Amino acid sequence: MSTQYNEQENASVYRNVRRSIFFTIRVMLLLASIFCAGNADAQKPDKNLDFCYWKYPDTVAARNGFKKAYPFYRLHNNDTLVDIGAASGGLEGALASFMTEKNVHFVLVDIDSNCLNETKLRNVQTYYSQVKGAPLNATFSMVHNTPDSLFLPLHSYGKVLIFNTLHEIPDQAKMARQISDIMYTGGELIVGEALSRPGHRIHGGCRQALLDEKEIQALFESNGFRLQETLMNPGELKKTVNPLMLARFVKL
Repeated sequence: MSTQYNEQENASVYRNVRRSIFFTIRVMLLLASIFCAGNADAQKPDKNLDFCYWKYPDTVAARNGFKKAYPFYRLHNNDTLVDIGAASGGLEGALASFMTEKNVHFVLVDIDSNCLNETKLRNVQTYYSQVKGAPLNATFSMVHNTPDSLFLPLHSYGKVLIFNTLHEIPDQAKMARQISDIMYTGGELIVGEALSRPGHRIHGGCRQALLDEKEIQALFESNGFRLQETLMNPGELKKTVNPLMLARFVKL
């Protein structure tokens, strides 16, 4: 009887172990399916969502696109970044899809209401939430400016970006003064521009005249700023005859 009892006991133990293994496998498969479903959503954003900016298909592409620019922006928790010439806020949406900083607020400023409006901003937020696979940990607000005013409070901001926009502005000195007026002392202005080169002095898209490094430096240093540092060809862009420069200026 002892042998029979041992065999029954072993069989019972075997069944319990097998049930435990099967249960563990089922849990692992369930978790894997949830994980994969979440990743699938994150990798397949709705490309039909319309806004004025190119679309990064996933967070890997977004990180690569901002490989050097993102650290140069020097964002921190609870920062406010004003983007002048923001279009629909696509740059900020891309940043928000992978950045680690929390509670960043983006103030989007643009003269073109066809690009900067509630529908297209909502599309940006939806698209990059899908890219991320989760809600964006950032907030957005819109301001429609005019050539005469940014419609922003004076001496209120410590981080301003003007990217691929300066060369489109007819009165660049006036814009530099307006930017200086909204910033407080010690604040950082980041200027992103494709640079003029001999034989290639016109922007390939808008057909406006480009500036070179010395012209950009002189423009802002004569309007209340000091050049602190520059970064050439950030990100994974192909080399072009008009290299892209990021320049950091400090408000005096």
